[in-house]
Amino acid sequence: MTDLTFGTTQAIVAAAAVFAFIAWRWWAIALYRAWLDQREASRRAE
Repeated sequence: MTDLTFGTTQAIVAAAAVFAFIAWRWWAIALYRAWLDQREASRRAE
């Protein structure tokens, strides 16, 4: 699809940018959940 709209180089750059954004969001959500779990565990220990 993107190869028909853009050139091959632009399609690769667009795919890499989308992949990087999705990976960053997944990593950020995982860090947030780990922080929440740690916070919950520290509250139980009190």
